Amino acid sequence: MVERDPATLAEMAKGRLRAKIPQLREALQIARFSDASAFMIGQVPAQIDMLDAQLAAYAVKIEQAMRPFARAKELLMTIAGISDRIACGIIGSIGIDMTVFPAPGHLASWAGVCPGNNRSAGRELSSATTHGDPYLRGWPGIAAGIIAQTRSRPNYLKSYYHRLRKRRGPLRAQVAVQHKILTAVWHMLTCDVAYHDLGPDYFDHKPRSLQYQAQRARRLIAELIEQGYDVSQLIPEHAA
Repeated sequence: MVERDPATLAEMAKGRLRAKIPQLREALQIARFSDASAFMIGQVPAQIDMLDAQLAAYAVKIEQAMRPFARAKELLMTIAGISDRIACGIIGSIGIDMTVFPAPGHLASWAGVCPGNNRSAGRELSSATTHGDPYLRGWPGIAAGIIAQTRSRPNYLKSYYHRLRKRRGPLRAQVAVQHKILTAVWHMLTCDVAYHDLGPDYFDHKPRSLQYQAQRARRLIAELIEQGYDVSQLIPEHAA
């Protein structure tokens, strides 16, 4: 027999939905719960069970197929944002023989995460990414999204994303992270080495040219002036 009591149904709520039990009880009292609705809702658990069984069967098959590539999968999972499933997807898309890609840029281009180089008369007309394998592009894309959105431990890729996001926007920053991930994948599978994270403060200690330092100084000085500070005594000679 299908349960129809609003109070009982509301108490079946789980997780964050339990905070809204009074609203659920009220909604269930107003709703018209017909025999047809009860039948359709009753079929949902069986459908969920069927899909769970299919996913479990796929997981077993994937695990069997990935056994010869266990070492490569283990290496890729040392990259921030790459889970077991993402590592399997990348290996399934490109294999582990990197000799088919002469350089990391070839792999990134195959995935379609290389910016175009369309120039005319010294002007850049377009920097859109090139077309590539959509399946391969999707896996580092998921990893880049995880790096960008989760509050995980600080690392080089997260620092790189947030640094680039300020200047180029979130979408271009994610594509740049995808490019970094595939570059690392090429080197790791070529040399059979784990990922070495450069650290979240890599850019703070990276040697910079005098031109870059002058540009950064001018930018910071402009921000201070905008805030109303007197910076006349702070301007270095090379930034004047």
